[in-house]
Amino acid sequence: MLKNYLKTAARNLMKHKVFTAINITGLSLGIACCLLIFLFIQQEWRHDRFHEKSDRIFRVVRHIERENGEISLNSLQPYEIAAALRDEFLSVIHATAYLDTELWIRHGEDLFFETIGFVDPEFLEIFSFPLLAGDSKTAMSGPQSILISERVAGKFFRGLDFSRIPGQVITLPQGEQREFLITGIFKNVPQTSSLQFDALVPFKHHADYGRHMSSGGSYSVYLETRSREEAKPIETGSASLIKRFLEKDVRKLSLQPLTDIYLNERIHNFYESQSKPLYSQILGGIAFLILFIACVNFMMLSAGRSASRRKEVGIRKVVGAQRMQLIQQFLGEGIVLSVSSLGTGTLLTLILLPSFNHLAQKQISFSLFNNWPAILFLFCLTAFIGIIAGSYPAILLSRVQPGELLKPGGRRGGKNRLTGVFVTLQFAISIALIVGTIVILKQTRFMRAKNVGFEKDQVVSIALPEELLQGQTQLLKAKILQSAKVINVTGSDRNFVQGRLTSTFKNENGKVMRCRWLRIDPDFLKTFGVDLIDGRNLPEYSETGSTFSVLVNESFVKAAGWKTVIGKTIPDISVGEKNQIPHIVGVARDFHFDSMREKIQPLAMHMHPEFNTLSTLFVRIQPADFTETISHIRNVWREVVHGYPFLYSFLDKDLDSQYKTEERWNKITGYAAFLSIVISCLGLLGLAFLMITRKTREIGIRKVLGASVMQIVSLLSSDFMRLTLIANLIAWPVAWFAMTQWLRSFAYRIELSIFPFLFAGLLDLVIVLLTVSWLTVRAATANPVDVLKHE
Repeated sequence: MLKNYLKTAARNLMKHKVFTAINITGLSLGIACCLLIFLFIQQEWRHDRFHEKSDRIFRVVRHIERENGEISLNSLQPYEIAAALRDEFLSVIHATAYLDTELWIRHGEDLFFETIGFVDPEFLEIFSFPLLAGDSKTAMSGPQSILISERVAGKFFRGLDFSRIPGQVITLPQGEQREFLITGIFKNVPQTSSLQFDALVPFKHHADYGRHMSSGGSYSVYLETRSREEAKPIETGSASLIKRFLEKDVRKLSLQPLTDIYLNERIHNFYESQSKPLYSQILGGIAFLILFIACVNFMMLSAGRSASRRKEVGIRKVVGAQRMQLIQQFLGEGIVLSVSSLGTGTLLTLILLPSFNHLAQKQISFSLFNNWPAILFLFCLTAFIGIIAGSYPAILLSRVQPGELLKPGGRRGGKNRLTGVFVTLQFAISIALIVGTIVILKQTRFMRAKNVGFEKDQVVSIALPEELLQGQTQLLKAKILQSAKVINVTGSDRNFVQGRLTSTFKNENGKVMRCRWLRIDPDFLKTFGVDLIDGRNLPEYSETGSTFSVLVNESFVKAAGWKTVIGKTIPDISVGEKNQIPHIVGVARDFHFDSMREKIQPLAMHMHPEFNTLSTLFVRIQPADFTETISHIRNVWREVVHGYPFLYSFLDKDLDSQYKTEERWNKITGYAAFLSIVISCLGLLGLAFLMITRKTREIGIRKVLGASVMQIVSLLSSDFMRLTLIANLIAWPVAWFAMTQWLRSFAYRIELSIFPFLFAGLLDLVIVLLTVSWLTVRAATANPVDVLKHE
């Protein structure tokens, strides 16, 4: 019986090649889209699960009660907590602190900028980062040991066998230059690891190279327990640790599972990579919509062809076929079609995977031989498509009585309301995706084009080594200014894209206020064209006195609520060994030192050398002779800064890079809209062909009676135009709600106008007309004699 079903299904599919090709193309696109997005979601949820002990590794999180009563979660802890947890709880096998920063590494003439992790020897006991050379039990025991990744080893020791690299010496040249002995090489850290580093150094060196977050804690603390269940007693017994090592506002400590870190948005990560579950949810929704459209196409075309199969079904019923047997027959056709689409869809996945990786910024690989979840997903997806796509025609045809099916001149299918509903839903989805694409594009362009409050064009951004002395920075600046092509030079502790320093204090009304800090030099305002609206510019820093001068922005003045700010000091803040207090000497006009996603925050600008160092030099240059100017700056760099490569970028390009996420989602929704339109048009093409086939005699008679080509084309296209208009009425409110919610995540955003909705609706209408026009025009221009001579 099964063989008969499959043979009949194959014959029917081969008999109607056009509809089979349309269905296989649509379903293949749907399967490829679903598989790509499944692989993305799979990698997102696989983070940190490759560790052998992933179910027993936890990160310590402190719960801090703010003055407004809210509880915030912080992943940074004091270093001492790691040893205390290990010593006081028998269930804790290992504990380690972790800190990383980006540093230069030198070997011979080679110098590379890499991410260095500072860890205890127990780090390799807790986590599964296998060594390609060296012994994991002793590799971190030496005070000057360093482990490097296979990628770094390949850059420094090209072609040298890994077993011969341990024992080599490399240098960290920052500050007091130190030599380290390579004691091991580890496999490149997988992209699915929350911790990303290129080398590991004993924790004792972190004070010389590491970055420090706050007095309350600067390190991620990880521990390994004997079993997962023993984490809870550690949490309940941590009160003594809070009293000894933490501030009074810490209410409790909790243990966060390692596998929860990457996708948990409630806890901000400082050293670990982080993503949002929303990305997976949105992509999953897009995959479902595209697959839905492809399945609907199959159901519509099968229902449309039902008239041609009525006699077949009637005869089968007359000779004794049961309804369930007919349902199985049509379901079998759906499964055969979905299996046929599986191979094409998998091939499309392999072809599109490199482009998808570039778009999603992932390194996803796919193989049918080592990814059993993907194989199971494809199996379930194929079965689902076959059952869902084949169920509607199966139920539709199997329920009709044989007398009605075989009656001469019986109903030939007529209009099917459910088909109209499906067509409407298809194009409603397409219209909503087009609207989303346009709105995201407009918002991205708005953020890039909005006035940032300072002059960002023709500014070269140069990264400075951390150990560059203030005198060297001033010499570098003076020599660069010797060129007539250079307009001005200034420095800051951040490049407007990376880095931030925030503190809190109470204003005169007792309200807690957050303030951002920016280290600058005297030419900062002049170089960037930022207006000083009150007071004076910063004087050169003086070590004498109990205060140091700061500039604040307009947002600071508004947030503080002070009538006058000149001469005020910022409370609760003191800097350096002399505990100097910030003293406000001027107010600058607001400018965007963050992206347009965030509102301009209260800002204080200073020149105190102990309150962050200058990390970036900004050079404003003349637009002409760009190459010559860069060459001059490079020559000055080589003269003043020895042993470090000259790395530069343009500030306007750096600022644009902040909106890569929006740009990526714009492309994703654009591709999704394109796919949904293509699949919908394939279905429309098939439906139009069926409709014209049924109305061939009617068209011929109308032409004989004098109907024009335009009248016939209008007649044949009117139903599709009406459904498209209804689709707009459904899609517009949905798209408006979704885009309104999305825009609320931006402090500065566009106002939703009618344009995206009208454009999407008109574009959809034009696509529908173009899709069916060549068939309708062909039918309308056919010779009625050829049509009616057999009637």
